[in-house]
Parts: sequence; structure tokens; C-alpha cells
Amino acid sequence: MKTPMHQLSLTWTWVLESPLHVGSGMAEAGRADRLIARGPDGKPYIPADAVKGALRMAAEQVVGWLTGAQPEYIEGEPNEPRQLPLALCFGGSGTIHYKRGSLENDVEPRCLSSTALDPSTGSALDNTLRIIEVVPPGACFRTGAIVWAAESELDTLKSLLLAALGACERVGGKAGIGWGRVRPENVRCIVIREEEIGPSIDAPALELLAVALGKSVGTLTVGPPRTRPGGGAVSTAGAKPIWRRLDLILDEPACLADKPLVGNEVRSRSHIPGTAIRGALRARWEREGWTEADILRWLGTATRFSPGFPAASDGSSLVPVPRSYLREKDSSPLATTWIDVLVDVDEARLAERRKGQWRSVGGGFMTATAPHRQESPVERLATMHVALDYRRGSKRGGALYSRQSISGPGGCAVRFVAWAQVPQDAPLDGEVFVGQRTSAGRGHLTVKSLVEDPPWSGGDESEAREIYLALLSPAIVRCPEGGHLRRTIRPEDWLHQAFAAANEKGKIPGAKTFFDDGCQASSTTVTIPGWIRTWGHGRAAAIAVEAGSVFRLRCVKGSDAKKLRGWLKMLEVRGLGERTHEGFGWFAVDPPWLGYPDMDVAVGTPGETTRASARPWPGCDLGAKALRDWIGEVHRSTQKAKTTEGVIGSLRVLARTATLTGATARTVMDHCRRMAGRSEPRAWTPLREGEPLRQLLERAEKGGLEALRFVLEALIIRLSPEAHESRTPDMEGET
Repeated sequence: MKTPMHQLSLTWTWVLESPLHVGSGMAEAGRADRLIARGPDGKPYIPADAVKGALRMAAEQVVGWLTGAQPEYIEGEPNEPRQLPLALCFGGSGTIHYKRGSLENDVEPRCLSSTALDPSTGSALDNTLRIIEVVPPGACFRTGAIVWAAESELDTLKSLLLAALGACERVGGKAGIGWGRVRPENVRCIVIREEEIGPSIDAPALELLAVALGKSVGTLTVGPPRTRPGGGAVSTAGAKPIWRRLDLILDEPACLADKPLVGNEVRSRSHIPGTAIRGALRARWEREGWTEADILRWLGTATRFSPGFPAASDGSSLVPVPRSYLREKDSSPLATTWIDVLVDVDEARLAERRKGQWRSVGGGFMTATAPHRQESPVERLATMHVALDYRRGSKRGGALYSRQSISGPGGCAVRFVAWAQVPQDAPLDGEVFVGQRTSAGRGHLTVKSLVEDPPWSGGDESEAREIYLALLSPAIVRCPEGGHLRRTIRPEDWLHQAFAAANEKGKIPGAKTFFDDGCQASSTTVTIPGWIRTWGHGRAAAIAVEAGSVFRLRCVKGSDAKKLRGWLKMLEVRGLGERTHEGFGWFAVDPPWLGYPDMDVAVGTPGETTRASARPWPGCDLGAKALRDWIGEVHRSTQKAKTTEGVIGSLRVLARTATLTGATARTVMDHCRRMAGRSEPRAWTPLREGEPLRQLLERAEKGGLEALRFVLEALIIRLSPEAHESRTPDMEGET
């Protein structure tokens, strides 16, 4: 084992000196047009992207002070740093992980209002009132960063990060008007051996940093030098492979892209591919200093890693929903009965249900053991990212990105389960990072392993003529002659692969005499991109049969079926097709979850249409009938109003007042009467005495605060430009 990379941990507390707004991209009618980011506990936090961006901005200024020239970047291209220290701390080639800022003290966010002014008259412009939620001054956020680097680079990186932290004055949005000003406190530096070093910089340290900033990225080293084994064979000490179950706890959002970036949108898978698990383990082993020979032995072609499937509520692994499952067309996936077109044992029921129109269930996960049910423990969340111009300190034009991430419900941690066939001495347990943008507080994964066989392995070798096969991961299969990749897996492909896995002697049986006409498949294909790490460029895309595809093989003789099952069990251990060590080609023989379409997800019977009852308005305990009556009142009042231009801002002020602690319907309406009774009410004109909207609010006042809040929110939605464009003539009948 070689000398491991050293880990530098820097933590600090940011104390707000002015309001902070780090947006979530969300709005709430009657409260704010821009809401702040909140964690699963409901408390505000500073995303790791914002932490990294604020320090990067300050680090660029430090570079300008020490070298006399700020780095130049090409317009329209990623601002990848060229100096070695910057690349290690902020570039894509470095090994660093920033943590999000967690709120340490109890503060209550508040809302601030702003509007645009007419430069010619100095008065407020109509329809420009904006209410923004902010964290007040005095809030304390604890955050930090972890850097892995060679021992010779630790002092330089420490100096750069501390200088950037000292120069950082702001974080978050609207910094141009003084928001987001921060000061650091409780700064602490620790190396991996818990050896604390002083969080300070002296003149010699700055001189060394200035010298290091003259180095280009061409000299970048992100870890100890790797040595590939010579021409001899790789060491096989402790190389006996065993099955191990991997419990994966993802406690940060992770972006596991299903294809390379197209435009400025990235979509994420809902599971962890085997290639991502392998890559994360390799990165950790390199940081720990393991030799290339050891890493190749633990990740070589003799090993196998399954995808990380979401864990069920009881801790067991979920499996992909079979492609043979169909549901009624134009119906909700959660409100229909399913059928299995390949394994349904009730022919009469299947024939009756086939009279309708059906479509594929379309993916998802279900439990592998009875009682079978569909579960969705993973949530997808799309977030927007804006790139900064580090010279001007403002947003770069055309640099808005949408990135989808997965996490548990409400942003909580989520558990995955995977299996690996690796040598006994492979150090799997530990912390790794998976997915994209791991440096910006994403993809932190804790791995715990135990010796256990996959639940779908094994089984009886019966003489039943029908054999069912379900893919658990995509399979890359060529034709037996080595030609082009298959878009499906034919019976002869299964036979040839299983015969080879069993090391049988003699001639391969002919598929025409081995199978009858009952062989069917319910499958689809997917394009698999890739990356060649050795050469540093993309791999040619491969066509694979998608996970969840189901195949039915029907043998002519029961004895042949028993023999084929034995061969398939051997193939199940080795994997189907190519690149099996990367997580492709996992399948199950006669899996227990096939043929159970009537799971807990199914409700009702075919042909019935169940109409959901009206749900209460969020934060409102009024009944469904009262809500419908008030919607009708809103519809009639807006039709009678002569003008409603500019009134939305006034309604938002009233709705915000109604949410304050101690507010009553009378205090809200007193504020309305005071503002509308001025000599020049402007945006409050539609709320003057005798106006239809004023009369509506006075009727709602008699119904109490909840009725008034509901009417205010309904008016805001009704009078918004988006609602005006899509308004139907008969809103009074809506529920």
C-alpha cells in the first residue's frame, strides 16, 4: 500500500451581517414571490453550490492581488481554472467536497418587499411589487470543505482557502444591494490524522502561494502516482471472490445522469448504476493510496457489481417493474388494474382484460418478495444553477443550467441495496461520492457490506417447460457470430450464452429443436454512453436491452428445460453479454415477482372511474362546499370589477399580513381600508369603498381569518396574467 493522499478539513461559521436570500425557485401565493431554500427539517440552509461559488469569487480576487492580474477566461466556455491551486480547490480535476451551510441558531425568516421605479417620474411602476423571503441578520451557518491532496500541496491549499475565506464578503443573491454580507468565525483546520493546524496566514505563506499560482494545470496531480503492474500476472493473494451485500446510504442529493449533457439540461436516473459504484470506490481507493495492482484485482473483469436499487420499507431490495406489466391506456398508474401479458396464469381474466386498450407501466420499482407492491422511495428534484462571471461578480449570460437530482422524500437520506462479487480482502466499507458535481455538496454515500448472496440467485431446477427470465440491469448482447449488438435477446442467444457458461462439451443444441413456438419477449432497448478513463475521452455508445425486460422460453421437453435451467443458473452468476464487471447483464431465472400484477398499487376495477374528493386548501380547514362557494364568489366579483390592473400587489400585501402572528380578519381589513382610503390609492383603487372586490373581502371578513386568507389567495391566482390567459368561461362550476 502506498502513502495515501492527505485530507485537509476546513470548517467555519458564517455570521450574517445583512439579509440573505438563496432562492429555491419556488413561490407561495400570499406569502412571497421568491422563497429561500429549506432543508428537510424546514430550516433555511446555504447550498454547497453557493458556498463554493462565493469562495471561488473571493479566490479569484486573491489571485489578482498576489499576481497583479486576474485570470482571463474565454467568453462562452466554462471558467475552468488554470492555476494549480485554483484547479485543486475549485476545478473539475481536483478532489474536494464542499458542505452546505446548516443553520446553528433559531431565527425566523421574514419577507421584504421591493418595487421598480419609473426614472422619469420617480414613482413606483405598476405590477413590479415583489416580496422576497430572506434570512435576517444574526443567523449563523456552519459549513466547510474537505480537500484531498499530496502532502507537498497542503500548505498552499490551506493558504488559498483561508485567504479566500477572509476575502469573501457576500454569498447568495442580490449582493449588489448589500444582501448576503457575511463574516467568518470559529475557523478550524484539521488534517486526516486529527492534527490541528493554525487557521492563520503569514507573509511567507502568501509568498509561497504566489509562487504556486504560477504553476499551470499541466502539472496537476490529484493523487499519488499510480503504478500499473508490469508484464507479469496480477497478484491473486486474497482474490477468491465472494458475494457481498452493499447497503448504501445517500444523505446528499445526487445527479446520476442517464446520458451526457444535452443543451443545458441534465436528467438523473432513479437508481445508482454499477459503473457509478465502481468509479466511486476506485476514487476512494486512489485517495487512500492503494496500488494500481490492488485496484485492478478488486475491479477487474472477474468481479461483478450490481446496480444500487432503492431499498423497500422493510430494508429489502426493490427490483425493476417487469416490462410485461401493462395498464389501461389514459389512466393513472396508481388507479388501475395491471395485467402481465407473459405470466398471467388466469387465461380467462387475461382474455377479458385484453378487450381494452393497454400500455406499458413504464418503469419504476417493486418489491421482490411477497406481498408484492410498487414503491417509490426516491424523489427527483430539478434545481437551477447560474454560472458566475468571476471578474465582474455577476451572473453570466446564457449560463443557466437545469440539473435533476435524486434524494429521499422531502430531501431526507435514502437507502439503496447492491450486490458485489469481489475478492474477500476488498475494502468496500467507507464513504464515497457518486454522480456529478460531487464537489458542490452532492453524492455523499456511505457503504456498509456484509457477506450475503443475492435474493434472486439459486432456485429449483424443475422440469416445467416454461422458463421466465427478467433483466435487472441493461444487457449488452452480440449475436453468436460476434456481429452487431442485439436489440433484443432471442432464444438462441440465451441458449448459446448458457451453454458456454456451463462449459459443456460438444455441439450446441439447435434452437429450432430445443424450443417451440411459445417463446415470447416483452423488452425495449436503451443507448448506453460511456467514458474511457485511461484515454480520457468518450466511449462509443452501445445498444443494450433495458432493465425490466422479460423473456419466456418454452422448451419442447421437460428434461431439456431442467438442463437449460441448470445452465442459466451458471450464467446468472457470470452475467449475460458484455461488460458484466461494470454492472451490465444481471438477470434472474424464474423470479418470484413475475405474474403478480394485482399489487397494492391497484385500486378499483377495470371500467370504473373513481373521482377523488376535493382536498382542503393548504393551511385552510374550510370544507369542500365552503371552498366551492367562495370560488364562485371570486368568479362573480372579478367579472363585475371595472378594473383590476395593479391590484395583485395590494392583494399580496394583505395576504402576507394575514399570515403574521396575531393577525385577525379585522386587522387585515383595517389595513385595506386605510390604504384604499387615501387620496391617491393607486394600486389600491379597485379595493375602495363600494368596489366589487372590496365588498367580497368584507363578506369574507365575516367568515373569519381562514376564509379571508383563502379569498385573497384565490383572487391572486384568478387575477394573475397566467390564469387570465387560460381562464375558462365557466369557472363557477370548478371544484
